[in-house]
Amino acid sequence: MQKIIILAAFLLLTMPANATETSKIDEEIVEAAPLSLSVLGWVEDVIIYPSGLKFSAKLDTGAKTSSIDANNIERFRDLDDKEWVRFSIQNKDGDSKTLEKRVEKWVRIKQKGGGFAQRPVIKMSICLGSHMIVGKMNLSKRSEFSYRVIIGRNMLKKNVLVDSGMSRTAKPACEISDEKN
Repeated sequence: MQKIIILAAFLLLTMPANATETSKIDEEIVEAAPLSLSVLGWVEDVIIYPSGLKFSAKLDTGAKTSSIDANNIERFRDLDDKEWVRFSIQNKDGDSKTLEKRVEKWVRIKQKGGGFAQRPVIKMSICLGSHMIVGKMNLSKRSEFSYRVIIGRNMLKKNVLVDSGMSRTAKPACEISDEKN
């Protein structure tokens, strides 16, 4: 709310006398504020595709990238010599799936206790509210954390605004298409 008041004050102070210039400013504001963003809470239920498993996810605007708890990570190469990983994911209900995904890249992540870890980054699809989002996630050991899925800014931008005072505001409700899995 404070940002809106500051923006309104700025516009009043900088308002041109010419009406043509005013309409240009109005058009710039509309272009800068996309209207298709959903406001969701800091914790939401998501469905991870192609597994179809439901997870509680933390929507973390402080995290640049997204992450999912993965076990039994095995590296292998396909016939075109592209690197892949086979891994298992399991939600808190005990439902699990084994997936195979092509490795997009490897990242070096600084760990809380010190040191670094190498993690594979893969493309995953998530259903968050009514948004089917395809983005990169790194595979990590998160079973000791409260949330096995972290949705970072890379998947939130252009889709979601996070209200830190809310949680579980929208059930996953996406139309599934084979292209996004």
